[in-house]
Amino acid sequence: MAQKYLLSCECGETIPVEVSQSGEIVTCACGRSVTVPSMREVRQLPTAGPEAPDRSVKTRQWHPIQGALFGIGATMLVVAGGFAIIIQGYRVQLDREEPPELRQQLEEHVSEIRRAPVDVVYEHWIVNKSLPLKKERPFQHIVMQLLYDNFGWRVAIFFTAAAIGAIMVVAALVIRPRQKRPAPSR
Repeated sequence: MAQKYLLSCECGETIPVEVSQSGEIVTCACGRSVTVPSMREVRQLPTAGPEAPDRSVKTRQWHPIQGALFGIGATMLVVAGGFAIIIQGYRVQLDREEPPELRQQLEEHVSEIRRAPVDVVYEHWIVNKSLPLKKERPFQHIVMQLLYDNFGWRVAIFFTAAAIGAIMVVAALVIRPRQKRPAPSR
């Protein structure tokens, strides 16, 4: 900021001017027009003191708790939101469709069971119940459905954490700390 000099008016008031205003006409508070002298003459005028800070503009001071709330909330928002978006991206790529030939085979077996007499179905059930079960891999579409459901819970948890983080950030920006009240005099 350029140095200000005090130019006197006939009314007794002083007008703050800068060297760059040399030769210009300025208006005093009284309404008179005053011509600013040459640069050399302006530099010989008394200098204006340091300007008083503008008290109408309030600077916001962050309370340490607000800063922590903002930092933790922003971190939660970014990290949890990022994980939720990544997991959701993988989730939508899962192929959960049941193969049509599998559906046809299951329908054929069910229709055979429905047509068979009850005593034959019971005998087959007894025989199958006594057989040792093989550990077979489950159908691929069932595995994909389980993964889809598992990812769904994770996405919901991460989106919830991101929402909590967003609320914390907004709270840190909106809530003002209490002003300390002076102690009552006795």
